[in-house]
Amino acid sequence: MRDICILSSLEKVKSICDPLRIEILKLLIKKSMTSKQIADHVKQSASKIHYHVKELEKHEIIMLDYTLEKSGILEKYYRAVANNYYIDQSLGDYFEKNETKSVKFVTQDILSWRRIHRLKVDTEALARKIVKDCLKIQSKEVVGLLGGINQMDLVEPLAIEIQRAGAYPLLCVETTKMKAKMLEEMEPLLIQEHFQHLGETLRPVTTLIMLEHIVNPALAKGISRERVEVYRKAWVNVRNELFDRKVKWAFFGYPTQALAEEMNIDFIQLHDMFWKGIDVNYNELEYSAQYVARVLAEGKKIRIQSEQGTDLEISIVGRLPLIDDGLISDDDIKNGDTVINLPSGEVYIAPVEESVNGLAFFNLVHYQGEAIEGVRLEFKKGKVIRFSAEKNESKLREFFDSEDEGRRCLGVLGIGLNPWIKDIVGYPVYDTKQFGSINLALGENKIFGGQNSASIMWPMVMNQVSLWVDEIPLIENEEIIQKDKINCKQKIDQ
Repeated sequence: MRDICILSSLEKVKSICDPLRIEILKLLIKKSMTSKQIADHVKQSASKIHYHVKELEKHEIIMLDYTLEKSGILEKYYRAVANNYYIDQSLGDYFEKNETKSVKFVTQDILSWRRIHRLKVDTEALARKIVKDCLKIQSKEVVGLLGGINQMDLVEPLAIEIQRAGAYPLLCVETTKMKAKMLEEMEPLLIQEHFQHLGETLRPVTTLIMLEHIVNPALAKGISRERVEVYRKAWVNVRNELFDRKVKWAFFGYPTQALAEEMNIDFIQLHDMFWKGIDVNYNELEYSAQYVARVLAEGKKIRIQSEQGTDLEISIVGRLPLIDDGLISDDDIKNGDTVINLPSGEVYIAPVEESVNGLAFFNLVHYQGEAIEGVRLEFKKGKVIRFSAEKNESKLREFFDSEDEGRRCLGVLGIGLNPWIKDIVGYPVYDTKQFGSINLALGENKIFGGQNSASIMWPMVMNQVSLWVDEIPLIENEEIIQKDKINCKQKIDQ
């Protein structure tokens, strides 16, 4: 049984675009069944189910798994040919011209089944957890919901739970094409005015939920850097006003097929990592986060080393660590720690800006959807003074070749703590949460208690490193080391 089946012909797509056949397919993904067993389960006639089964078999959506003779009768057991079904993007023009919703129907229905039955994620219960536990939304609050039509399977239950809490959801929904055309065609002044209006729209908001980036890396490709910077800076003004008002803020790294392709990530891996990572036990996550934060709060100097050549010294004197454990408490609001990323699981701190000295090495980073390999950064008094890359150095140079000097500064150091994020896939929203990893973010850090301003914050993740706080080990071999030598991850598992 394969993991993925690509529906590469119109005939195959048409064969699956029927609610009853989708129901049959869901059953056969789970286990082998006869037509009679399927008919009994879905409460339809055996002859009707037999017809649909034969059609699915003819188009190689399902297959004969095995036969079994009972009382002289040969029973045929059928099974799905794959765990997941996706439609070849080359068929997109056909579906657009014929205004059919087949692509959306098939993909969303199968993914919904995968979330519920394979990953055991209940989106309604998850939305309830986010509204009540993570964001603690109260009656009469105005809650902004920024997302796209591709995220409706999460936007909808979130909006319903916000209403149930007695609050008011304010939906701002855009499409990918709308954003792309704005980046390509709108005059800079109109872009600035657009975000001014967005800021005014969000003025009554006390909590903001964002389900995708303001500037998607996929959209930035092929568009002039100057135009992207105008767009980004206009958004920064809105963002800073929201931070100044201490608006509670949750950002979702929502997985899409387009994002996976731009990041060169397997979509199923991205999809499953998101839904498992977001459905984490937040009390367990809080346990390890509180310990790491306490060590950083009591420390003065950090040293990071790796076999690849990383050797950095950083001062954190007078800086307070912030916890992204997926929960915003009253104390968090009082301390200005009002931002969570979902999936959650990170402790971060803004270093003393001019204290950062040494070398940092990263096996792989991504910028605007492009991979850059073998990155070396040399820091002196907090700024990158030299940089190089083994592959795609021109993209790295593009980042630093800017009038925005703030992006050369190390803004934030983060430590990943999510036990479900186990691999670096090239998407910083997930990678920065990998348990036992370290990320260094260049650029903006004022919102984290620092003094550096920039129009961007770019996290770069490194693993297989060791980190000491005042000469006491905190991370070794991607494990969080406690002073009593009990590993945080083992403690969670217990």
